Formats: sequence, C-alpha cells, structure tokens
Amino acid sequence: KEIANSLKDGHNALKNVNLGNNEITLDGGLAIVEALKGKPDLETLELDGNKFGPEGVNTLEAVMEAVGKIEALCAFSDDEGVDDEEEEDDEEEGREEEGDSPVKGRFEKEYIEAGCSAEEFLLSPTAAKLAQLGSHRAQNLLREVESTASGTDLIRSYVTAFMKVASVLGSGEEGDSGKRFAVDCADSLLSAAFGLAKKENQLPGLTNEIVVNLGLIKAEKDHKVSWPASTTEGAMVLLAELVPKEYFASTAREALQAFLSKPVQPNSCLGGSAAKTRHRLMQVLYQP
Repeated sequence: KEIANSLKDGHNALKNVNLGNNEITLDGGLAIVEALKGKPDLETLELDGNKFGPEGVNTLEAVMEAVGKIEALCAFSDDEGVDDEEEEDDEEEGREEEGDSPVKGRFEKEYIEAGCSAEEFLLSPTAAKLAQLGSHRAQNLLREVESTASGTDLIRSYVTAFMKVASVLGSGEEGDSGKRFAVDCADSLLSAAFGLAKKENQLPGLTNEIVVNLGLIKAEKDHKVSWPASTTEGAMVLLAELVPKEYFASTAREALQAFLSKPVQPNSCLGGSAAKTRHRLMQVLYQP
C-alpha cells in the first residue's frame, strides 16, 4: 500500500508501471489499481508474479475493467498464489467469526480480501469500490442499508442506496462489468424496497421516493434531494433494466409513464445527453 500511496498523487504522465514479482497481496494490488485509475496516459500495468491467487486475479481484472483500464493490465501467467499459511489463517478466522459453516467462511474471506466495505462504498461510491465489494456485493449493500434503518425509513434508504449505485453508471468509468455489477445491486435493492413496501402498504410512498429522486417532482420541505444529472441518467439506465421485473409494481410503472411523458423543461436534467436514456426508459415502460 505504500507503493500505491506514492503513485496516487501526481505522476499523471505515467505510461508503464512494472510491479511484477514483488510479493504484493490482493489488498496491495487493489490499492495500486485505485491509485492508477486516474492516470490518463497509462498504457501497461505489470502485476504478474505476485501473491493474488486465482480469485484475486479475477478480482483485479474485474476492478481494472470497472475503471476502464483493462487494456493496460498485462496477462497473469506466473502468479505465486496466496501463501498456504495466510490462507489457513484466513479460513480459521472466518470459522471463528462465522461458525463452522464452510459457506460462511468463504463469504467472510472474500469480503476481507475485497478491501472495501459496503459502508465505504455508500459514503463515496465509485466504480472501483463497487467492483472491490466482491461477488457478494449486492448482499453486502443490503445488509449495510438494513442495519441503519427500519420501517418506512428503510424504504427511503433503499432508494437512496439505489441512486448511489446509479451514480457509478453516471461517472462514465464503469465498463461492461461495472454496469453488470450496478444492475445486480440495483436489482437487489429495488426488489427489497418493493417487497417491504407491499408488506407495509407503502407502495405510494415508494413510488413517490423514486419519482422525487429522479427529479420529476419536488421533495417535501424536510426531505432534501439533489442528485447530479449524471446520477439521474444512471438511475434511468438501471430502471430500463429493472422495470420489467415481476416485483416492479404496475402503479410505479404508471407513475413513471405519466411524469416522463410530460414535456421536458429547458433546464431539466432530462434534456441533453440524457434524452436518449429517457427515451429508452419510456420504450420499456410502454412495452406490454
């Protein structure tokens, strides 16, 4: 991580970075990728011969794709893998914290190796952090959101988390895998939101939250909502994928149809580059 810290600030003209065969662990590799994601001239990043292991290599490749730098990453052919002693320690720690279940042990190990918690992502969402949450990213986000709110407040928290995931798509750095990660997480969040809203007879409230966060109507005085236009556009991209889902209530679809059918104001966030995204969402909304 010391190497990553030295690379993070400045050095914007970096083109080739060779850190192969340095006994770097996955945690350090992820920190290096995070430090280099903003280097516009980066052409090659050599990380082969370190201690990532097969799962770690897959995670690094996913993160590099998520930040739009996958073409710079050199192939892995001589990775040394995780030390047996380290792996045993991780597995033992997982069993101590989660019980004897091998499934839980694997979950905990992957969560630690990811190097980013759901709380960290929600505080400052980026495509790289979303990728670093590991293959259980959707469950991690749900668990974090559900640990901080309940009842009708939880419905609002689900929608807020959905918008933060959408902000990753609006950043323009997500890549193909980043979009897939975002859709999966958004799917889990909205599915949980609609499930709770139906149980608590709060479908109108959930629909209102979605419409407000899209900037289609003003929020109540005690509830300030202000997202960048790029985040709103990202939310419409996600909704175009999720509106056809069985859990997505017909009343919510009808509300989106009604508000998105209104003429777009000149200063609206739904104009300009978002027009095509809005049009795509409208097409999905009107599909039988």
